Amino acid sequence: MRGKHRFFQVGDWIVEKILSLRGKLYNRLALMVVATGCILVSTPFWVPYLEALANKHLGITIQTDTAPLWGCILIFLGLTYHYLQEKIHRGELSFSDTDRRHHDARMFKNLQETARFTEVREGVEYIGANHALFNYIREPLRSHGSFLHNPENHFLDFGLQKSALAYQQAIRSLVTFISTHFFVYPEEKFEAGFQFCLYPNFNPDRQGGGTDDELTKYIEFGRLLELELAHTEQTQMEFIAAAKVSLGSEFAVLQAT
Repeated sequence: MRGKHRFFQVGDWIVEKILSLRGKLYNRLALMVVATGCILVSTPFWVPYLEALANKHLGITIQTDTAPLWGCILIFLGLTYHYLQEKIHRGELSFSDTDRRHHDARMFKNLQETARFTEVREGVEYIGANHALFNYIREPLRSHGSFLHNPENHFLDFGLQKSALAYQQAIRSLVTFISTHFFVYPEEKFEAGFQFCLYPNFNPDRQGGGTDDELTKYIEFGRLLELELAHTEQTQMEFIAAAKVSLGSEFAVLQAT
């Protein structure tokens, strides 16, 4: 009885220690992988007893395939994974500055291949001057916003990624504003496609009747549009400035190509 009581005490202690683990996710993943490997490695020791019990009490024969080699591989992988994650967490294993610049320069180049910054600026200026646009003017905005939103295109440099995120959010806000407050005017299609205008029914130069109420609404929406455009221009300039600082000579090479 004393031996059985002692056995349960040890079992309770082991369970308590396992449940008390509060490590980071990679610690728990490594523990699970290593534990699975230990189970596989120990298979040859307990399988004969399992086979004997099954044959004696159930009258059946269990066919088992032991896999100690796979157990050793899992233990090695789990410990290696844990070691590398600890190094990364302590900052002892990271991208070199050269690797980071090469990666970010490639992302910056890929962004410009979707649309040039000048195309975005010219589109913003056109919208601000005319309170109107065609789809070809909106497309560079969408291209930059979509590219920067994709996690695969994020920059490794923290400051550069922060400014890229601000630029992407400004574009998204502007595109959302246009989608909500711009409408087709006139009805006929131009060579460049349909034209979209800021509330043409409030604009006396388009469909508006020129009433005080319509003018007040149009001026207010015009003011909001100008804020969106200015914010997009500002975040783009800050993003480009951050790229110059982060990429250094790589930025000059990109601009020359």
